[in-house]
Amino acid sequence: MEKRWGKLAPVDSTRLNFVQQWNDDAGPAVDAEPGPSGLYTAKYVLEGAPGVSVDVLDASPLPFGLVRNGVAPDHPEVKLVTTTFDAMADRFSDRFRFMGNVGVGKSGLGEADGVPQPRVALGDLREAYDAVVLAYGAEAEKSLDGVDGADLEGIVPARAFVEWYNGALGAADMEGLVRARVANVDDASVAVIGHGNVALDVARMLVSPPEALRATDMPRSVGDVLAAAYQSLGKVTAIGRRGPQHAACTTKELREMTKLSGLSVHARGVAHADEWSPKHVSVAKALAGDRVRTRVFKLLASAFEHGHGSGLNEPVAAASAKAFTMAFYTQPIGFVADETGSGVAGVKVQLMERDPNDPNASRAVAGASAVIPASLVVTSIGYRSVPLPGAPFDEVRGVVPNVAGRVVGEDSLYAAGWVKRGPRGVIVATLNDAVETADAVVSDLAAKEAGVARPAPDLAALAGLDPALVDEWVTTYADWKALDAMEIAAGSASGQSRAKLTTRADVFAALASIRSGGQA
Repeated sequence: MEKRWGKLAPVDSTRLNFVQQWNDDAGPAVDAEPGPSGLYTAKYVLEGAPGVSVDVLDASPLPFGLVRNGVAPDHPEVKLVTTTFDAMADRFSDRFRFMGNVGVGKSGLGEADGVPQPRVALGDLREAYDAVVLAYGAEAEKSLDGVDGADLEGIVPARAFVEWYNGALGAADMEGLVRARVANVDDASVAVIGHGNVALDVARMLVSPPEALRATDMPRSVGDVLAAAYQSLGKVTAIGRRGPQHAACTTKELREMTKLSGLSVHARGVAHADEWSPKHVSVAKALAGDRVRTRVFKLLASAFEHGHGSGLNEPVAAASAKAFTMAFYTQPIGFVADETGSGVAGVKVQLMERDPNDPNASRAVAGASAVIPASLVVTSIGYRSVPLPGAPFDEVRGVVPNVAGRVVGEDSLYAAGWVKRGPRGVIVATLNDAVETADAVVSDLAAKEAGVARPAPDLAALAGLDPALVDEWVTTYADWKALDAMEIAAGSASGQSRAKLTTRADVFAALASIRSGGQA
């Protein structure tokens, strides 16, 4: 197929495709959900190049990725970013198409969560479009494989836990585990490995009073399980190997913990009281020039009870029925089994200390270890992108190699979001990142030779499928808006902001009714 470049003036002269998520036909369905990265990039390309039309392919039938499935239910203000994309879809309706439930892998008809899913090959997309932007996020989660006891029952990755309480399509059901490991345990203890925002979100969902979550978009069935767990829970401990000057969370998440009713907040693991001062030489070096971490450190120093010395299991103040503890300078080195031998009962940690030779490092304290009790352990140690067949990938850094969004060694292939820069940053960072990639796309297309205007690529032809099959199993933005209205109406009836559809089968059953003119 001959590739023809177009000028930016006439609409449809240049076609641009965004791979928002993808699926690997050689294995189970992959749901890499970067959320706003691809849509922000699409927005800025549409605004910057009036002659460009944009198609966004998404492996999920619903848009927004981690905005829908990763942002905590009690953070509705963050989810308002979706109104920006609604406005984009409306403003550029003649140049923008969303195609949901489309995987990228081997062309043909695949399956995701028991539902048919059309799939197209990346090579065919690159032939059919003038430019392709990879924005498929970070699907994999870093693990503690190799750590003694990591296979014990009751140790789960944060991504699975977050997807469960957010009602993500195809999420694993955590009800039985949470009831058995927390709700049915007197004065239960939970450990969260990590000090980032995701770790604190997980902790907050566990220690929030049930009424605080009742009106959110958390599935009601999940809320009922967490309410039962709340009654039995005594303590949540967040474990991190470095000091408070290196805490990876933001002040928003920390401050929310300090304001929860019935909860006391504590910090453990810092051996010397003077290390809680931002003027301490080593602390000051670590915080130098970093306003975000400085604010986090000061909040930890001022709002958290510090105890005495580095004793991790030192009793906390009994001012509240429940406690949240940030354990610093603690490196997980194993898991302790319960009396059955199959379930987790605690996290064994190597005690660490500040490295006097490097303000950004910690070192092991010889012969010093401890066990932090926990009947449930949630690991939150970071995400990682995975290779997409047909695209370059840096296995060491876990990203698609690129310079300012341009994929290294490739023509007309770009990257945006976490697959471009790694899994870090909040919405603002994603926006700034999208601007950079969009600028690269727009400037490169403008520099190309003029070509003949061409119509939009035919997805059915690219996938080698009957058009009727594609019409049935591919969702549009109009489909999403109809489903959106349905979820909001159902939520209003039950006292929630929305009642989410939580399976692909439910999505397409509702959509079939809507498309036929019935009521979902």
